[in-house]
Amino acid sequence: MKGWTKTLAFGAVCAATALAVNAATGSRPEVAAATAVPSARAPRPEGGPRVTVSETFAERFGVQTQRVATRSLAPAVELVGSIDFDADHVADVGARIRGRVTRVLAGTGSAVEVGTPLVELESVSLGDVLASRASAQAQARAARARLARQTALYAEHLTTARTVDEARADLARFEAETQGASQRLAAMGASAGGVGA
Repeated sequence: MKGWTKTLAFGAVCAATALAVNAATGSRPEVAAATAVPSARAPRPEGGPRVTVSETFAERFGVQTQRVATRSLAPAVELVGSIDFDADHVADVGARIRGRVTRVLAGTGSAVEVGTPLVELESVSLGDVLASRASAQAQARAARARLARQTALYAEHLTTARTVDEARADLARFEAETQGASQRLAAMGASAGGVGA
């Protein structure tokens, strides 16, 4: 026999067997199919069909239940945006003087407060101002001593008033230079003993 005739013979045997089984049990396929599908108009039992699963199954697969309720639907909106810093909480930090950074004391994202040192700088201009202040302070000390000496000599009529006035003027000039150098250092962010923030 050819292959297609074997298949046809096998199909006929299966159909005959199914008819024989149905005839023996007395069931009708069309009636069984009609009772298996509920009618759309038939009333459903209260709560509808229920599916029961074990607690282990629910925990394992994350099954959650919730009572059905009417709610307003919030539509999802997709937008294109960008993330930026809050302008009220960001500050651009710069140095008051020119120089080379020798050490970084605070990194990106570090919490700092006003007055916290951020970097150490090497600056030629700062060195010049510090040197001029030190020189003016030394000359002011010498002028103060000279004025005291000239004042004592003038009291004994051993010098002239003009010499005392010159000593007083020299002291005032060196004190002014010291004050000016201190103000330049303060403008550069320096404290009395060195450089601040």
